[in-house]
Amino acid sequence: MGKSVAQFAVRGWTREQVLGVAVGLGAQAEFAVENWGPNHVLLTKGSEVLSGRRLVTVIAADGPDGTLVTIQAWLEAGFDANVSPHHMINLRPRKETWWLASTLVSQLGVDPEAVFRHD
Repeated sequence: MGKSVAQFAVRGWTREQVLGVAVGLGAQAEFAVENWGPNHVLLTKGSEVLSGRRLVTVIAADGPDGTLVTIQAWLEAGFDANVSPHHMINLRPRKETWWLASTLVSQLGVDPEAVFRHD
């Protein structure tokens, strides 16, 4: 079922600001920072064994017209599953992960439904 992925550019934001907002929203949703670098952050919550591990990766890079952003959001529960809000089975782990990914996109001034694809 794959991942939910968004790629877009934002003007007026630095990569540090994008990653900072991601970490702040992650903390609000009780996601932990598992990995952090100058151009990325991996936020996780839960356990693959218990209720499914929730993962959101944010990559931000300087671009010619602003910051290029890539967000990947998915669940690990024996297999990878996207976090589409339109999925027939929309349990709490999927809702929490979609909330984090879509809220980040919204705070950057972009419509999540316009940029996310769910593979």
